[in-house]
Amino acid sequence: MATSRVDRIPIDPGKEDIGSVNYTYNTTANPAGVFVSTYYFRDEKSFVGQDKTWAKTDIYKSGILHYLKITEQPAFKGWKLVLYLDEISYENPINAADQGSDSYKKHLAEWTAISSHPNLIFAIVKWPEYSVGEENNGKTIDNAILRALRLKALTDFPRIPVFVRDADTLFENIIKMRTIYDELGKWETKLHDTLYSITQSHGETLIIASQPNYHRQWHVHPVSGQNTPGCYAALTSTLGGIKEFEDGSLWQKCLAYLRQHSQVGNSQKGRIPMNLGKPTYIGKDEQLLSYVIVPAIFKKVFFYYLEYMQVEGTKIISKAETPFADTLIQQGLDRYPSPYMESLGEQPLPLETSANTKRKDANEKTETTILNPASIPLALTPPLNKLMHDIFGYYIQTASTQRGGRRKRRRTRRSQRRKRHSTYRRR
Repeated sequence: MATSRVDRIPIDPGKEDIGSVNYTYNTTANPAGVFVSTYYFRDEKSFVGQDKTWAKTDIYKSGILHYLKITEQPAFKGWKLVLYLDEISYENPINAADQGSDSYKKHLAEWTAISSHPNLIFAIVKWPEYSVGEENNGKTIDNAILRALRLKALTDFPRIPVFVRDADTLFENIIKMRTIYDELGKWETKLHDTLYSITQSHGETLIIASQPNYHRQWHVHPVSGQNTPGCYAALTSTLGGIKEFEDGSLWQKCLAYLRQHSQVGNSQKGRIPMNLGKPTYIGKDEQLLSYVIVPAIFKKVFFYYLEYMQVEGTKIISKAETPFADTLIQQGLDRYPSPYMESLGEQPLPLETSANTKRKDANEKTETTILNPASIPLALTPPLNKLMHDIFGYYIQTASTQRGGRRKRRRTRRSQRRKRHSTYRRR
């Protein structure tokens, strides 16, 4: 399908030459709402990031097609899918090395269905500051930065619903086995309707997904250095109207974080991220949520209690092992709630048993349980939202205290220097 419209939006407003996102519409109509995802393809000669283990382009295409199918459903009439990718992935989206094979024909058919869909908006990123690779033609953008750029849609489409999703969806193992167009559509409809109800009572709302025991290698607070709970970028959702996204101020804070904690430089292998080997290289999208967006609009965040990495329901261990635990224990909580278990009709484990039990169901069971629309209102309740606010509030306060302490120490050192200098002059 021929391109019908291109909107060029600067990466950094007011600095047109630094880089841009070219929103390339297949049809001219403005979207009533958008699903947002990322796609990048790297062949054997391309830049390889630390995220290679998590890059699953075959599954990504299936997930993208699922969300395009949802935009065809009556409940999401007028919605479109915004797909962030770099120029090299736009020009070479699949492996051309095996042309003529059945595999190539399959992938070509999938990509043709994606790229020609009337509800697709390609978001083509041109950002020399974060270009990588040996060819140095600026067409390949660092993988971790591309994933984080999904959150720019919250600023570029601020007045309509924006649902940020992973390309492989939350249901990777299910879509490997079968299509779930109708099931996923019902799930997203229930989430939309629940968010609408929350927004009616809560005001401007951004749903962010997390759980008390979600910890990965990249969840390290940049100020305190503490390991913290993380956020799942794949469920970031708003109906729009959040002032800090609309005026661009929150995206500026996101840009500042990316630039402070991730730079690209030259090496013998071309341009590479300077933190490529560090644990915090990946997960930039989740870091932006945890360490920039949540603190900035704390009262506007409503947490989706998503038991994805493990089933909760275990005993809350004392502060010696879990820093924020005392905050919860003081409120009379003895265990983490588990809407996941509740949705399955399971009874809580005895505390003495749950204290040493970490449960992770098979991936298919986890995904099937979460995919049940009835699980959504169980995971989006005021008490669970408060619990997650208490947990994140602990780390925000800790970082604020440490930042304040450093400022005080710096002021003290500066005042001592001024005092010594003034004493010298009096002499």
